[in-house]
Amino acid sequence: MDSTSALLFNAINTSTVSRLRDTLHHLCSTSPEAHRLVCERLLLPSNSHGDPISASAQKKTTTIDISSSDDDNEPSDCSDNENDDDDGGENCKSEDAQKDRSKPQKRKREYVDQRFQICQQCEEEYDVTLNCKSSCVYHDCELEIDYEASTWWDWDERCHGLMDSKENREIHPEGFIWSCCEEEGTARGCMVGRHRPVDPKKPRIWSA
Repeated sequence: MDSTSALLFNAINTSTVSRLRDTLHHLCSTSPEAHRLVCERLLLPSNSHGDPISASAQKKTTTIDISSSDDDNEPSDCSDNENDDDDGGENCKSEDAQKDRSKPQKRKREYVDQRFQICQQCEEEYDVTLNCKSSCVYHDCELEIDYEASTWWDWDERCHGLMDSKENREIHPEGFIWSCCEEEGTARGCMVGRHRPVDPKKPRIWSA
């Protein structure tokens, strides 16, 4: 690895998430090749998980990109004859149209969804193509404070703040229990199922 590549990868590893997102947005909007590569890494091609393309998805995607043809350089049967009648010209155009339809058409790849989603149950990222009935292990209820936990024995809310807070659920999960199974907050999920994506109507930014 040359010095420039090493410097670049170090910059990628140490940059903020917002900086990396801004850079990626810029690359995708200015470079067709970067746009294509990022689509291949982050989006889900049609039918790759067995689902048909919906009508709305078909309307949103551009599918046909007809390849350039060299047939314009080939002589046609009527091009050199100025005395041909109108019917002859019509037949020539009809034959050319049939040739165009018989040529293979290059299709742009269709994408119908994000390949990687955040699960609303376990709050982990997952690959849509690998999602099955046993992929997600989660709790289906909320964390409730366990006042008998040793975490709170010396806790003074006047000094340390509220015990029952979102911050403490993250920092002191052992001081809480899951209401669904009455296990400690650090316990593995008691439910198994498929990952379910976060509601797209309620977008959530993950700092990862």
